[in-house]
Amino acid sequence: MRYRYLLSVFFAVLIPISAYSEGILVPVTTDPNTQGAPDVSEDYVVWHDRRNGNWDIYSADLSTLTEKQLTSNSLNQTRPAVSGNTVVWTDFRRGSASIYGYDLHEEREFEIALDVINSVLEIDASVAISGDVIAWHAYDGQYFIQVHFLSSGETITLPRGDGNNFHPRVSGHRVVWERQNSSNDGVFLFDLTTDTLEQLTAQGHSPWHPDISGDNVVWLNLTTFGDPWIVFYNVTTNLSTSFTPAHLTTQPPRVSGSQVVWVDRRYDNIDIFLWDKSTNIETQITQNTASQQLPKISGNKIVWQDSREGNEDIFLYSSSSALSLSTIVDRVVLYVEQGEIRRGNGEAMKAKLLQAGASVARGHPQVASNQLDAFINYVNGLAIRQIAPAVVEDLVSLTQAVQSSLN
Repeated sequence: MRYRYLLSVFFAVLIPISAYSEGILVPVTTDPNTQGAPDVSEDYVVWHDRRNGNWDIYSADLSTLTEKQLTSNSLNQTRPAVSGNTVVWTDFRRGSASIYGYDLHEEREFEIALDVINSVLEIDASVAISGDVIAWHAYDGQYFIQVHFLSSGETITLPRGDGNNFHPRVSGHRVVWERQNSSNDGVFLFDLTTDTLEQLTAQGHSPWHPDISGDNVVWLNLTTFGDPWIVFYNVTTNLSTSFTPAHLTTQPPRVSGSQVVWVDRRYDNIDIFLWDKSTNIETQITQNTASQQLPKISGNKIVWQDSREGNEDIFLYSSSSALSLSTIVDRVVLYVEQGEIRRGNGEAMKAKLLQAGASVARGHPQVASNQLDAFINYVNGLAIRQIAPAVVEDLVSLTQAVQSSLN
């Protein structure tokens, strides 16, 4: 397996932070080939990558800033999912779709299920994982949902019903998926603890691409006329909330806790938006003129596929008080433009601030605060002879305010 350090990835590119989002954006990949279909869990980001001429699976460890190639087979491995230290994906090394996994701690690949879709076409199995539970859709003339338990090695088939079953998602002991037939499309939920099946949607709707996090389920409702809308449903209270973001696309919404992310065309290009059910606040995460798509969310981290560099890269957003870090970076840039700070010193300052921002994005505020101490020491060391005292005081006071918010 191949490793590559990510330090240059996090520090080489300065990404402006959206005026609408209190967080930090950092590129996870900068390779000139295509990277796509990311997922995130805790400190791990995974994606599929064409830098070797076919699709391989890669991971990035945000805690150590290292990137790792997980597969090197000459045939395609696609659309990974990650939970904790376990990565799963659809694998075509046997010609048809199989499910493979990788343990990031043990650095070990393993088979999960072979030839789940009996087709010469590369049909993705839409694999999902949550802790011990892995789910995918299989095909034997009808699409159906299978679930595999890592701890026991057991694989079961969930109730098929009439029609085809697609796109399972897992959270703990619950599995949701969409069922399509001519008379009753729907979102279904199966509880692995009680062995009970429940349909969450009413007849007459065309729901797509459900997702689940704890008690909360989201999906798209498609309409014949107009934009689709997102439904947010709580399985404990049986209460649902529907909202129709402007110019919503048919890419799947994703949920983590009370937060939902989706793709939106309201500004003529594709951007990522977030809505928090608990506060009823919508936040625009990206506002770049290129396309951002296929977002996934886990806690305070969002990842997506981004074309702002002319190819598809993976970007990460972490919500935090790091907006103030962007304010300091902007102030450094301004002072450089005004001639108050030499360009070389300004670049060194930005690198230190980006390093602190990457630590915030990884969920390590104390490390970020220590790195900001280094920034303050650097600025103080330039006082009088290279930077005016008023500039030093401004930058130090801003930095100390950020440190207070991190503690």
